[in-house]
Amino acid sequence: EKRIKVARINDIQVVTPTTVTAPAKVAPHASMKRHRSSVSSDTIVPSPCPIVRIRDKPWLSITQSQDSAVDNMQDLYKYSIDVLLHNIYIGGAQENIAVFLLQCYKARYWHLSKVVFLHVLAALCASSEAKLVIDAVHTVHSTCISAVLPPSLWLRNPQTFYQLVLGLRQPSLITVTKCAHVVAEILTAATTEANANATEMLSQDAIATIHAAFWLWHSSYKLSLSLERICMSLHALEAQAQRKRGGTMDKSARQTFLNRVRGHGTYLSTSIRTLVVLSKHSSKSKMSHRGSAVGPKEPHEAQNATNNLPLERSLVLPPTVPEAAPAMHRVRTKRSILQVIKRSRVLPEAPRISMVARSKGLTFVTPAILAEIERRQALRSQFESALSRAMDACRVDARRGPASTDVPRFHMSQRSEFLVSIVTKLYLGAGECAMVEFAATALDPELQSYFREYVLPLIVQLQLPQSSLWRRLRSIWR
Repeated sequence: EKRIKVARINDIQVVTPTTVTAPAKVAPHASMKRHRSSVSSDTIVPSPCPIVRIRDKPWLSITQSQDSAVDNMQDLYKYSIDVLLHNIYIGGAQENIAVFLLQCYKARYWHLSKVVFLHVLAALCASSEAKLVIDAVHTVHSTCISAVLPPSLWLRNPQTFYQLVLGLRQPSLITVTKCAHVVAEILTAATTEANANATEMLSQDAIATIHAAFWLWHSSYKLSLSLERICMSLHALEAQAQRKRGGTMDKSARQTFLNRVRGHGTYLSTSIRTLVVLSKHSSKSKMSHRGSAVGPKEPHEAQNATNNLPLERSLVLPPTVPEAAPAMHRVRTKRSILQVIKRSRVLPEAPRISMVARSKGLTFVTPAILAEIERRQALRSQFESALSRAMDACRVDARRGPASTDVPRFHMSQRSEFLVSIVTKLYLGAGECAMVEFAATALDPELQSYFREYVLPLIVQLQLPQSSLWRRLRSIWR
């Protein structure tokens, strides 16, 4: 713990207000000399904060009681928290107030809660000063591993996630690796959290930062693995958001639109049906004695007539005929018929889907990134499988011992050489796959020792430019 040494100060000098606060005297203009009598002399307003000089530096000095000092510190703390929480998208204000709160915390003036400390670290991760970002990301990584600031706390404060993602823009490999680890943990927890809002956590700038880091840091296996986890978690969150958005549209907008179309179609068919005059010998004219629309009926008779219709017509006719459909006894002239047709063809405006439902959501992961992740994982799996088969073939050759003929032994040696050549080709030819670090750190200890003993010397010889390929192979397999 860093200790602060407090020295006794004896050379405190009180600065008189006239030498510090009094304005400099300026000679008046010649044309203003006649008005000198109306100009008042300079007055010095007493200030509650006198200025003192300590070691040739001016300081503000004030004497307060203990209660007033505590109240002022509490008010200052509240103002600082308000500035920190309400200026998230203003980088300069957030950075300055975060540094101020952190200094007060280090000086033990204030005790910061976990939420406030989370906002302070997130603001420093988005700073333009590299030293602040490095220290902030290191602290975020340490607190995430020790569960002081768990991923669930980040999910409850989604506005800070964007600032944390900006730490992936740093040029330092260690800093980006720590930041990617924390981001991967948060997004992995978000895929299993029911109340996680991915749209609120992510923005177009944050997604672009993640994509740029994925394509840039491909030579480090540890960092590449964390970025792959981030992209797969984003893909899962995007699928969940699409399922939720599709379900709500099916239940609200689509069903409402179909119901309105059915209702207006029923009204249109009913209005047109009133214009058709049935003949006496028509099969439908027999039903007009029970439920005809020519003459007026009582409400209970109309209801009974509707209920007595067959099933097909009962599905078409509405229970109550709208007032816009006039009775046939009123249709006497050509003009009235045209009015009925005009009214029957006019339908209300189709329902409009809101802009929120029609707006296309953010594309969290592009198909190119998903294909690249699949390619990298497939190459690593092939490399590990080929290396395991080569090690098994080498063990078989060692157990055979001296044989009566050299043909079987020569065949097994050729098989081992073939498998080793496959491993070498995958090791040297897998581009942007972090295969070097994968072979050095992610393999099993047994596979790793075999790779270092048998395969790595061959790779070193193949990379030498002074001799031909076959000479290098002969020198290795002698």
